[in-house]
Amino acid sequence: MKKGKKLFVSIISDRPIDMAMSDSGGKCIKFKESILSDTIGPFELTKKETLTLFLGIFRGDKAEPEVKVWTE
Repeated sequence: MKKGKKLFVSIISDRPIDMAMSDSGGKCIKFKESILSDTIGPFELTKKETLTLFLGIFRGDKAEPEVKVWTE
């Protein structure tokens, strides 16, 4: 992601899932549990870096999430 951009993440799921976002150093910058429908952000970047989105869907949950990610 470029410096100065704002990142947003929208998650909709038929069953609760967990979400975590980490920076390029592996530090967790956001964590939420039991998401059914939520928009998370903005994540404002002060330098160019890589962000990673983790979705926690446990075996047997059979969740069907819809994830949208965009910048402004």
